[in-house]
Order: sequence, then structure tokens, then C-alpha cells
Amino acid sequence: MCITFVSCFFHIYEKDYDTNKTLEWRIERFREIASTGIKLCVYVNPELLAMIPREYDNVIVIEMLTSHIERLCENKEFELPQQRSIEKDTKKYMCLMNAKTEFVADAIERNPWDSTHFAWIDFNVSYIFKNGEKERTLRFLKELDLYKLPDQCMMIPGCWTPYDNVHIAHVTECIFWRFCGGFFIGDANSLLKFDSLYRQNFETFLQKYNKLTWEVNFWAWLEVNSSWKPTWYKADHNDSIITNLPCANLAMVLASSNACEITHYDYPAVSLFHPSSASYLKINGEHILNTRYVNYFFNGDGSYLFYDGSRVIQNKNFCSRLVFENGTSIPADYEEMNENTIDLPRYPMYSRGVEDIRLYERNGKARYIATSVGYHTTGGNRMVVGNYDYKRRAYSDSHIIAPPTDTYCEKNWVPLPGERELFVYKWAPLEIGEIDENQQKLTIIQTHAETTRLPFFDRMKGSTQFIEHNGELIGVTHFSEDAKVRRYFHMLVVLDKTTYAPLRYSQPFVFEKFAIEFCIGFDIFDDKYRFWISRFDRDPALFEVKTHIISFVNIYAKSEETD
Repeated sequence: MCITFVSCFFHIYEKDYDTNKTLEWRIERFREIASTGIKLCVYVNPELLAMIPREYDNVIVIEMLTSHIERLCENKEFELPQQRSIEKDTKKYMCLMNAKTEFVADAIERNPWDSTHFAWIDFNVSYIFKNGEKERTLRFLKELDLYKLPDQCMMIPGCWTPYDNVHIAHVTECIFWRFCGGFFIGDANSLLKFDSLYRQNFETFLQKYNKLTWEVNFWAWLEVNSSWKPTWYKADHNDSIITNLPCANLAMVLASSNACEITHYDYPAVSLFHPSSASYLKINGEHILNTRYVNYFFNGDGSYLFYDGSRVIQNKNFCSRLVFENGTSIPADYEEMNENTIDLPRYPMYSRGVEDIRLYERNGKARYIATSVGYHTTGGNRMVVGNYDYKRRAYSDSHIIAPPTDTYCEKNWVPLPGERELFVYKWAPLEIGEIDENQQKLTIIQTHAETTRLPFFDRMKGSTQFIEHNGELIGVTHFSEDAKVRRYFHMLVVLDKTTYAPLRYSQPFVFEKFAIEFCIGFDIFDDKYRFWISRFDRDPALFEVKTHIISFVNIYAKSEETD
């Protein structure tokens, strides 16, 4: 996908209203955007043409003397809002702000980059990006081309709830931040409809209220007085106008491809329990699956219905040996792991047993790491590690592992293969921890700060163990977004086998739909990624998809990667 970004650079003031935000300052901010390589169409009035940098092959400069909005308001005495900056919010400024859809529509008509989707971006928008986040935001902007946006969409950031359509002074006399103004994105048809509605309604608004106001105010009015219904997302005047784009419009739905297969297992019925998430391990030529059983029904609103009425989470774990039949992996048996073999003190907490077991191998022996509340005294989560005897269906040598710092809740430590007992503890920065010889504490031994500059990593959590593939390590991670039904998104991350430095990451994806989907089991077989998933903590399945379906982003340039 190729997105065309549209902007403008006009001279509308007799002198700079802010001595810090000169024309030269605006050019420097524009360079930050142009340097990302995104495809840009920039509309410029003739007197500023010479100032536009010409060294960017990704920038097309289009000369424009005036806009339709400015011609519409020419020789007419419209009032300006009472609460405004007299120096900045002039008639020319208001006209230019309201011409954004016109510039976008013209770029769509020209379409020099053969794009299906277009975006408005303010010329010096990077000045609102925070210093600690700017690099990540610019990278995210660059990578938007890699995502397949919906065929029909318009996404626009904003701060406030909709205009009430009663108190007109809210949009005629003072700024109304329903929308941020500096960025919006959508497909060509949706943006052309936006411009058409603008042309149909803007003159009516001027005539009715005799007010020339900010574009964001008119958009707020247009939203409740026309058929324009964009996808609004919460943001502020900072990096979030870019980085808060809804992941539901960025993520790939793997099930929508014709290259996936879903296998449901014939799990045994257990009274007052149902099967949930499953973890996979290949060890000593055998294929082992651990499946968690839970005693609750997880509702879409986040509430729990307990089958036994206890309001206490009960966990069981079943071990299976997988065999290959009919082109896929099928459990040959299901036997419950003996919880009594976890030789640790138990406490009457809201969750009993071990949950979300991840299996991994260390020195030829199957190990497990799991989350536990009932084996810890505070009521908070702690991680338990130990041996996983899949032959005797027993645990042994189990220990509560103290985190690097004293925290209340610990989850989602990710096992790394190798002789040392290493885990990914955090993702931004990427922290690698090692369990000490006494099996008591995790100590951070490596930190990779570059992940703080990557999109999504600040929200990322561990999902599956990492496995070796083609001389590298690869595993599944996840992050979530709040919605009416919480949404989980997944990514594949590739690490260097020796240094554990991050090398690549995939576009975000969901398996079947935007909902609560978990994945704690992963493998690569033949030319397929294999994910053991669950939906809403139930309905487990093996989800297989061809590897070519998921694309990756390189974190480093080739020269950096080999240094």
C-alpha cells in the first residue's frame, strides 16, 4: 500500500506572529517529516517555492496561488471568533485552515504516487511530538505504508466529545477541540466525500452564522449536521495524533486470507471446567501440549461467570502428546497434571493453582513457567518455574521467582532457548533476565534500548516461548486496546540468537476477529506458522497460516545489522 500525505506551506502574515516559529523554523520541522521517506504532495504559494527543500525524491511540490475557500470569502466581511489570538487567527489563517480538504481532493485527482489512501498532515506537525517519543512517532509514520488499511475508512484524532448542536457559540466564538486538526487519513473515496460535504455545507454555515471559524470547529458542526461520520479516536496535540490510530484499522485479520487452517481438538469434558489456552513444546523428538482448564465463563464485558458460584478462579492443567494425522497435529491423549506435586505453600487467594503455563526446554529437560496467585502471600501475581514431567504428569523442583524489583503483579515472562535460564522481562526497553543458581530471583543481564523507539513495543507483552528458526529466535507477543469488547493484537518478533538484540517485527494481526484472543503456544512447521489460540479464555484451537502471509519490518539498516 502507498499512502500519499498532503500538506501546504503558505505565507499569510505580514510579519511572523511568533518570533520562534519563523518560516525557516517551519522548514526545519518539515524536513523531519520529509526525511522519513513518506510520499508527500505539498501545496505552496509562489513566493515560498524557493524555500522548499528539493533534495527529497519523495516530495512533490505543487504551486497554488489561492484556494477555493479564500476565493469564497474574498470581498466578504465575515466576523471572526471573539476568543482568538488576534495576531495568529486572522481571516487568511482561517481560510487556509479550512482549505485542507480542498488540497487533499486535488492530490487525489492528481494521484502522482498511484495511492489508494491519502492523509492530511500539517507542514510543521513534528513540533508537537515529544522529544522522548518523536523518533518512534516518525518511524510509525513511515511504516503506515506497510499496513493494509480498510478499503473504506476515514480516521481522525480528537480531544473532546461531539458538539452538542445546541450552543452554537461553542463553534463560532472559541476553539472547539472535538478534532485535533493536524492529521487525518482515509481512502480516496471517503476523503472526496468529505470534501464534497465541505463544499455543500461551508457556504451555508457562513451565511447562517456570518462567522469564519477554525476548520476543527466547522468539522465538529459538520459531524452532527451532515452524513459525515468518520472514525474518531482519542488523542491530544502530541505524538498521539499519529500513534493512537486505531489498531483495528491497521491490523491484519489472518482468518480473512485463504492460507489458514483451524483445527479444534476433542478435549475431554471436565465438570464445571472448560479448556482454555495451550502451550506447545517440541523436546527429545516428542511434541507436548499443556492445556489450561478454567472454572469460569469470561463475558465480553470483562466480567466472570463462575460455574461453581465460588468467585474463585480454579486452574487445572492437562498434558497431551501430539501426533501428526491428516496433515496436522492432534493430541493422542489428555491426562491431568498432578497439582499436588507443586511442593510450595498454598494460600486461600482469589486464584488457585498455576495459570498460563509456558513450556520450554533447558538442557534436554522440559521446564515450565506459570503465573500464580495462590502460591504467594500478597494476593498479587508471581511467577513459578519448575520441571514439567510430561511422562509422569507431575511437576517438580518448583520455585517462586522474585522479580528484578519489588512489584505487586508479574505476568508474561517469555522463555528464551539455550543452556542458561533466560527470559524476556520487558519490551521497551527490551530487558533480558536470568534466574539465579538458587532459583530465587530474576536479574536483568541485558538491556536493548532501541525498542523504546519502535512502534507498539511500549505496550507489548510476552505471549509464547521463543524458538530457533533459520539461525534466529522468533516468538509471539501481544498488546491490547480498550473497546466495548477488549481487543487483543499480536505481533511476531525476531531476535538475534546470540545477543538477543531485536532484528525484525511483524505488522500487528488478529487471528479471527477483533476481540479477546490469547496465544501462548507457537511453532513453525513446513511453511506454516502454528499458533495455539483461545477465544475469551475458552474455545482453544490450533491456528495455522502460511508464513508468507505475515510481513516484517527490519529494525536496522543492513549495514547496522551486521556491525
